[in-house]
Amino acid sequence: MAPNLPPPPPGAASGKTAPRAKPGSYSIGDAKRDAGERVVIYGTRGIGKSTLAACAPGPVFIDAESGARHIEGAKCVRGVNDWDTLMDALQQESLWSNVKTIVLDGGDRIQRWALEFVLATISANNSQATNIEDYGYGKGFGFVMDVFLTLLDLLDAHADQGRNIILVCHDLTTEAPNPTGEDYLRYEPNLQQPRRIGRIRDAVADWCEHLFFIGYDIAMDKKSGLPLGTGTRTIYCQERPTFWAKSRTLADPIPYPKGSTALWDKLLGKK
Repeated sequence: MAPNLPPPPPGAASGKTAPRAKPGSYSIGDAKRDAGERVVIYGTRGIGKSTLAACAPGPVFIDAESGARHIEGAKCVRGVNDWDTLMDALQQESLWSNVKTIVLDGGDRIQRWALEFVLATISANNSQATNIEDYGYGKGFGFVMDVFLTLLDLLDAHADQGRNIILVCHDLTTEAPNPTGEDYLRYEPNLQQPRRIGRIRDAVADWCEHLFFIGYDIAMDKKSGLPLGTGTRTIYCQERPTFWAKSRTLADPIPYPKGSTALWDKLLGKK
């Protein structure tokens, strides 16, 4: 099955001006809607990302990485194991009619499904592609991003119907460019981010309304210079030099004893 890639803008190939849209029916109303929240949670392995997602209201997991398997009472969609089944399941409206929160766990594996779909459906020089580099410099990353964006469009449709969307990701450290001094390392979600086209990490960060980083609380021992910690965790809602984060409504860091609902109480308490 060929991927549902977006068409070029009308008239782009010929240089002609795109035709005017037909007149429609429009109105002006209150911008506040009963739409669901679009949330990304990321952090290191074992820190409690899936457990945090499971504490959201009425969650159902697409459990690509088996993160919910050992969470008591967690509900999962069975039969989703690749890109085709993921997209098909999300388009089954009857499956989600009573669901309050859709959890995709996790973004790393789902991105791999998108890559496998591209390799299976888009040929490279009239032959079967076996590696993303077979498409030529940078092109493969662009194909994967185009496919991944169709997922974000589907998730937007669910959010418009009032369902919260949570995408769970692992973290990675990457060098942050610093125009005023030396570059430094920071945490970001572990999603595709080549130098040119195909930057899924940027697209997801722009798409979500809340990007939460979970980190362990660490202090430095003054004598030894070694890091110290007791395993306590904090959810960060706003960006710092050492990690990506953002929220349209939350600002303060939130302590996170594993299993706490404090984040969802603050974010969704009024919904």
